[in-house]
Amino acid sequence: MERRRAGRHSREASGPAGRIEPVEAALPCLVGLTTAEIAQAALAGREDARWRAKQISHWIYRKGLTDFRGMLDLPIALREELEDRFRVQPLEVSDRRVSKDGTQKLLVHSGDGEVFEAVVFPTRERVSCCLSSQVGCPMGCKFCATGLGGYDRDLSAGEIVAEYLALQRLVDRRISHVVFMGMGEPLLNYGNVLKAIRLLHDEVGLSYRHITVSTVGIVPRIDDLAEAEDIFARLMGDAVEPLGTVRVGRGNNGRDGTEGARYRNAVGCYLHGALLPKNPKLTDWLLQAGLQHRYEDAIV
Repeated sequence: MERRRAGRHSREASGPAGRIEPVEAALPCLVGLTTAEIAQAALAGREDARWRAKQISHWIYRKGLTDFRGMLDLPIALREELEDRFRVQPLEVSDRRVSKDGTQKLLVHSGDGEVFEAVVFPTRERVSCCLSSQVGCPMGCKFCATGLGGYDRDLSAGEIVAEYLALQRLVDRRISHVVFMGMGEPLLNYGNVLKAIRLLHDEVGLSYRHITVSTVGIVPRIDDLAEAEDIFARLMGDAVEPLGTVRVGRGNNGRDGTEGARYRNAVGCYLHGALLPKNPKLTDWLLQAGLQHRYEDAIV
């Protein structure tokens, strides 16, 4: 994924995304909140808070509405109050690019001048999307253009889910599959990514089995993900060399066989403890000749 910092470069330097100057702080956003959190944040004190929160959540996450005026089953007075106090979604679209095969990429920002990307892939069988989890990436993998530009910040759960909603508005068919393989290392933004996954399941209505988390191999967070019993997202691991050394970032970053063994153990616990009892077909593994192409490499 390519990376641009909005507001730092001219149109000539940064291409079609152009220059985006940071804007003043905006109203708080409802995308990123659960139904219960919407009731507490926006409807506290109302006798009908729970019911109205369900209606608002349905409009935002299931219908993809971007303003309160279209929430026609809410009282006019409530719609006007909400419009004065909140935004529906946090993202502005800087640029949109469309490929001949139907793939579409959005460059988006949250008003702070930092642009990140989201991509939707329609195929005959299904519609999938690729979401970013950070602005930039701290891992610095040599093969990745995002990492070469450095790291700026983590995305919030609301920004991550808003990527999905923005992409859904581009296509007629439902986006059924999500992969966290955009800008950033998802497991270094673990808390926000985990909440985004839960929102995509609980509020948007996606299956956990259709959500993939791609990682270079952040062992402690793989362990944590295995303990998140309500999460059954797929895990796509980076390469494990024959001696068990994890390839992370620039080369091996000094990791030895012991850390490689911890990686194997963490992935093994996750796959066998969290995923395989639910669906034995959920495991993806990256094959590389001379690294982990052997049968014994797959038995973690």
